[in-house]
Amino acid sequence: MIIVLQSGGIIPDGNLQQVFEATTAALRNELGEGYEWHFVEGTIPVPMDEDLKGFFPEDDEYFTFADPNDKASVAAALDNIFEYIDLNGPFEIIGASSISAGIAADILLAQPEKRAPFTGAIFFNGWTPVLNAKTHNMLISIPTANIWGANDARHAAAAQALSKLCTPEMNENVVHNNGSTIPGAASEEDLIQASQAIRRMVRRAVPAC
Repeated sequence: MIIVLQSGGIIPDGNLQQVFEATTAALRNELGEGYEWHFVEGTIPVPMDEDLKGFFPEDDEYFTFADPNDKASVAAALDNIFEYIDLNGPFEIIGASSISAGIAADILLAQPEKRAPFTGAIFFNGWTPVLNAKTHNMLISIPTANIWGANDARHAAAAQALSKLCTPEMNENVVHNNGSTIPGAASEEDLIQASQAIRRMVRRAVPAC
């Protein structure tokens, strides 16, 4: 089962499934059946993400997990997510995009006594971790897939930095030519590359798949 932490500012209240389906429909269709997705949203109100204007109502409420500029906020978010995992898990894979990818990376780089038992991770339009980026020069030790756009002015540099925190021999990078979008029907080549990278990651992370 995959737990999905949605990115800051893109989850309208009560419409999380709608947003995820709209932004990942083609990718999920390409992946096919056999992937169970479990969605979690933050509780901190934020402005609507600029990339979603024109696609979703601007007068809805939007939330994130933490303020990435506030370490106390990120630490509190990690505690809340660990508690959620304890109550609702187990989850084999963690998926996240944008700021939430940085939070997911913090979870995976947490100290052993706190580290969640994930076996794989998917990062879309990644973000660097806030709390654990420089902790003993650690790398994320589980299979990962990093997917981002070369022309994404907001995320490309951070996504590349996050990919370098992943163990090279267990990491899959897909860099497409778009902005901060998840590969979809607009580019069949990007869509196929992203789905193949996720499948390879899942095979490493969950050998029975």
